[in-house]
Amino acid sequence: MNPFTYGGIVEGKDFCNRLREFEDISRSMKNAERLFVYAERRMGKTSLVLRAAKSLSPAFYLPIYIDLWATSDERTFAEAFARAVTMASETRVSKILDAAKTFFGRFSPALTVDSSGKPVLKFEAGNIPISERDLVEILSIPERLAKKKRRNVVIIFDEFQRIADYGDDTLERQLRSIIQHHKHVSYIFLGSRRHVIHKLFLNSRSPLYRSAGHYPLEMISLADWKPFIVEKFRRTGKKIGSGVIASLVTLTEGHPFYTQHLAHTLWDSTPIGKEATEKNLSAALETVLSREHYGYSSAWELLTPTQRRLLLALSDAAYPAIPLFSTEFARTFNFRSVSTVQRAIASLMEKDFIDQSGDRFIILDRFFKRWLQRVAGSQ
Repeated sequence: MNPFTYGGIVEGKDFCNRLREFEDISRSMKNAERLFVYAERRMGKTSLVLRAAKSLSPAFYLPIYIDLWATSDERTFAEAFARAVTMASETRVSKILDAAKTFFGRFSPALTVDSSGKPVLKFEAGNIPISERDLVEILSIPERLAKKKRRNVVIIFDEFQRIADYGDDTLERQLRSIIQHHKHVSYIFLGSRRHVIHKLFLNSRSPLYRSAGHYPLEMISLADWKPFIVEKFRRTGKKIGSGVIASLVTLTEGHPFYTQHLAHTLWDSTPIGKEATEKNLSAALETVLSREHYGYSSAWELLTPTQRRLLLALSDAAYPAIPLFSTEFARTFNFRSVSTVQRAIASLMEKDFIDQSGDRFIILDRFFKRWLQRVAGSQ
């Protein structure tokens, strides 16, 4: 079986390094701190935080994972919150509905069972508006639950940047006001869109300004990837040299998802008992780009000429050496003006093609970046 895992929650030996990050986040959970963990999508932050949560003693800690990706307003937030809190606080099916009624009775909880016998908790008060008083009541529950269970509660909000799309800052204001008084609850906020996260936590006009510690996840270094990849190949009867690993990590820029994905494909193209070569790596990259070609080309066709030109510029090796918002950049890559570049940057960030990292802008999909380099080479 292929030893490289990507595209889902990673656990155990499939997890590469992050030992320091694991200890830091675990410590924050144990100390009932508020921490914002942010990184690009597919960086493994959810896997890392869930791994830290699972390491906590269930006798003293109650982790609650709340995925906000599918939420769109305060109502859907409240339902996701209520469902996660209830299901985590009561494991006995016979007690789930009682727990839901105790904490969230206003939302008319109902319990059903799916075809596999798994309990499904729903809330049937779909048209009742969510007031600020309701939000206060809901957000106060983790501290009440901690005291009732005599365990510290760990609330994990995944894709927390979704609240920026709710329309106003009501939830942000209430969240800031209430959680600062919680002594037995840790809050871990996970986010993946840096520019949105900065507006929520680093903008002095935001209600959540400096309300949590900041913990950015960086790329995994070549020094950490080398022993991990070597051992995976060795254990499955194959070999790989340091030079090929260095080339692979250069292509993926050390991003966990793309590194595991390309290593997975490279392992497939390397015969049992043989050593992976640069030729095998080139073939593996070609396989990946061929599989992604339709999606990439479809996305490419929907972009304006200016947006395409900017993506090609950001994929160009010359970009980091030339300041983005400079006349030199505009002249080098054939833009009318610096303001044209600024508008294209804003539109591509909104479409999630790029994001800001320090003083640079990066193409988020590392394979798309390699595909773009091929497009540029064919023009």
